[in-house]
Amino acid sequence: MEKCKVPENDYPCVLLVTTSYSISNGGGITINNLFGQWPVDKFAISAWDIYIDKNVKWESFYQLGSQEEKISFPLSLLKTGKRFSGALVRNEIINNEINCGNSGSSKSPAIKVLKNIAKNIFAFFGVPLFFSKQYILSEKYVKWINEFRPEILYVVPDNGETAKFMSEIYETLKIPLVVHIMDDFKKRTNLGLFYFNIERRTENSYKKLIAQANLHLSISEGMAVVYNEKYGKKFYPFHNPVDIERMSRYKKEVWNNNKNFRILQIGNISFWRTNSIFNVCKAIASLNQCMGINISLDIFAQNLKADSIQGKQFLQYNVVNLKEPLSHDEILKIIPDYDLVLLVTNFDRKAIKYLHLSYSTNTSELMASGTPILVYAPENIKFVSAAKEQKWAYTVTEENVEDLKKHIIGLINNNSLREQIARKAMEIAKEKDEINRVQASLKGLLLEIIT
Repeated sequence: MEKCKVPENDYPCVLLVTTSYSISNGGGITINNLFGQWPVDKFAISAWDIYIDKNVKWESFYQLGSQEEKISFPLSLLKTGKRFSGALVRNEIINNEINCGNSGSSKSPAIKVLKNIAKNIFAFFGVPLFFSKQYILSEKYVKWINEFRPEILYVVPDNGETAKFMSEIYETLKIPLVVHIMDDFKKRTNLGLFYFNIERRTENSYKKLIAQANLHLSISEGMAVVYNEKYGKKFYPFHNPVDIERMSRYKKEVWNNNKNFRILQIGNISFWRTNSIFNVCKAIASLNQCMGINISLDIFAQNLKADSIQGKQFLQYNVVNLKEPLSHDEILKIIPDYDLVLLVTNFDRKAIKYLHLSYSTNTSELMASGTPILVYAPENIKFVSAAKEQKWAYTVTEENVEDLKKHIIGLINNNSLREQIARKAMEIAKEKDEINRVQASLKGLLLEIIT
């Protein structure tokens, strides 16, 4: 296929292939910031799920759907309808003028429950191992790619099937390939009778994709070290950068304690952090009762409603305020209004396996905000050990509510410690994660692989 011409001082044409591109998930936010300087006509996105709003500047989209998948019996029994495949017009996505989800799906709750049970049974007995859903290159998709004429294929795999599909795209296009591992893929593997077989097949798909790639990116420094050793390839860490100039308009500059100590939790309340957030609730509720102080925890989460079962569990603590979800931009403005912001994960094995190489999307922005960070998580998660070593957060790495209470009251009573933590975090964010520097670094690496 014909390639677009790329002078050294220009931007290469990049085709992004990912599972989900959304304005509200970490991957979408990270991509938007990494490629923020890219011209609109030099960047195209293809994904199975696409959700954008008027603030997204990209205009070239292709939704991967039914035409790009082949589902064999008995997995076909779980299919709920045809998914749209094809190019999407930006305004149609924003205005919901086109159905980007399933069509003809059953509205019966009973049918949905039965299909979910069947899905879990199939997974346990290894049915996907023998009758796997396959992603295929449709003529429509290839035509759309050829019309865009990408110079670089930039892929973000998150399981064995997507990694295999991305390899097939590369073998068809024969253009430089960039692999960006944003999540450790093993965390998505389900247990079952054929667990190790599925793990091995997933591993083989990743090995092939990584071997084909001209450039390897990871989401964190910890992942880069582990993957360098595992695959014998140089991985460069790239996570969500931060606009230091913009954050400086809002950043916290006074760390004096007052009568009302406000703690902030942002991000979805996922299974891997719920227990630890409850521990924080218990700790500050006890401190308020026993010591007569006023500590509050404000939670901003897209997936937590006050009238839900989990929402009611949080609201049993009178220290908790469940706030209406805000946009990413709005959240950045309010972080400096708080005295402490949380980065927490659970201490169980499942959470550790899920997160041990990950890096939270909003970490660099929290560091630049001037609000001191409390990390409450096990030390064998890479970002936790980094926070402890580099001192950009106050770290509590043992799960003990009584111990947590002591640390929180110590932070409340030590203005200079909170200021020291905050200033160190701002210094590191400016040095390592400043958006212009990160964008220039990524552009330089991409130009290297096409010259």
